[in-house]
Amino acid sequence: MLTYEAAKTVEGSAFTIQAGTGPTLPLTLVEVRLGRSRTPPPGLPQPFSLYLKGTPRVMCPQGTYVLENQTLGRLEVFVVPVGDDPETGEFLYQVIFN
Repeated sequence: MLTYEAAKTVEGSAFTIQAGTGPTLPLTLVEVRLGRSRTPPPGLPQPFSLYLKGTPRVMCPQGTYVLENQTLGRLEVFVVPVGDDPETGEFLYQVIFN
């Protein structure tokens, strides 16, 4: 299971995203952010989110995707688009780990 500490070590690195048999698109991990300041139950990790910036003017809809990173390997996660940069057209995505 991915932890906040492990994710933080790859902040700024390249990822790819793929849904089913569709094309693979590049992403960049722009931020790893801790969840709201609640204390997790003993033995469970602290919730956190990944924020990834994508390809200009190409949006992946909300859904389950395979993210891949050279260090972390393959992760099957639920990805939510949370906005876009009006200047560059790059979409921002959030992945939450509870």
